[in-house]
Amino acid sequence: MPELRASQSTDRRRLRSLAALLLLLASSSAPGSARQNILEYVNAALAQDRGLTDAERAALEEALRTSFGPYGTAVVDPARLEGPKVVLHTIAEGEMDSLPPARVADVSFAAFQAIYRGAPPEVVEGIALYGYRKKIDAARIALWANGYRLCTVNGVPPEVAADLVRVAMESGWDESTFNILKWALVNGVKQGNDPRLYAATLFAQMKKRPKRPGEAAGQTAHIFATARAEKRPPPKPDYQGGFGEKPSGEPQTASPKPTVPWKPIEPSLPPPKPAKPPEPQVTNEQKPSTPSKEELHGQMVLVWPRLERALRSFLGTPYVWGGETHAGIDCSGLTKGSYAEVEVALPRIARQQWTTGQPIDSKADLRKGDLLFFDTLGSGVSHVAMVVDADKLRFIHASSSRGVTEDQLDSRYFQARYLGARRIVQ
Repeated sequence: MPELRASQSTDRRRLRSLAALLLLLASSSAPGSARQNILEYVNAALAQDRGLTDAERAALEEALRTSFGPYGTAVVDPARLEGPKVVLHTIAEGEMDSLPPARVADVSFAAFQAIYRGAPPEVVEGIALYGYRKKIDAARIALWANGYRLCTVNGVPPEVAADLVRVAMESGWDESTFNILKWALVNGVKQGNDPRLYAATLFAQMKKRPKRPGEAAGQTAHIFATARAEKRPPPKPDYQGGFGEKPSGEPQTASPKPTVPWKPIEPSLPPPKPAKPPEPQVTNEQKPSTPSKEELHGQMVLVWPRLERALRSFLGTPYVWGGETHAGIDCSGLTKGSYAEVEVALPRIARQQWTTGQPIDSKADLRKGDLLFFDTLGSGVSHVAMVVDADKLRFIHASSSRGVTEDQLDSRYFQARYLGARRIVQ
């Protein structure tokens, strides 16, 4: 009898699950229903995308249908659009680099599945883009996103938790290794150790013991316990992460107020005054040439050489969610870090950088060093770049698949998403 009751209980649970699935499918496909399933929601957004041709849109929609399969019928809750927006963002990032539709669809579906598994959408949005660098399944994205959340609610600063995810991605850690090091980091921070220094030491130990995470965690704890007992600072490890070396407990989103404190740079020697050229002899066959937009004025004359060197030094740096160093960087980290080299403070986030400087009314007025802003999500500023050639409308930015690279503003993708520009230094 107990076996019969258990069997009946199992059958009832299966029937309830089947009924729930049928209800979901019916609600998502009922004629005249005002609600949309995830593919209908995404396709409606793609229909408004001026950066896609009809053929490109059709290919992408077909790839999404294939990747999402039965999950494509999941109903979108209008009150909870965070997940669908992450899917759109992931698609937009793939379009930016003209990736194959199948690749874009696979990464977008992995992001969707990770959120479906309960991972926080705001974290998945950044982590899922690693899928354009290497193949990452939904289970791994969900593991990292939930691990990030657990770290931050236990006192680990967001940028340190994000570096944990970066190292896990680049090192190919399995679930067990990630969980061991996640808890090692949480426990180290709870003991009052500097989060960045502890994380850097932990990751440096893992480089020495890539297959022995427990030993790396134990050695890190021993190093800090010994330093504490001897009343001395722990040794600085040989490690460069994606978030700089200075210990900091500031959250990732903390940034200067959206103003630009400008400190004029005093050159060691004043620039020589150019000799006045002789007046050109204009004939009927000759006309004075139009001045190039590349000519700089004001403070930018002094700033640009150093600013350009700083910016170009990041070329080839891989994309890292929230990154700020040559080990990995994102779009707003690139512009912020480059301007920091010439003593100009920018906020950390692209939408905050949009509030700085002076607006540029026309593309014809762009100059080197101006910041360009794009809407890749359909919801305002989400990407930023810096002009390096105003005549040819060339800029440098950080993309998720190619890292820091140079692109053209006249391309169809960027033209369709361009919002405007700001001049940071006059």
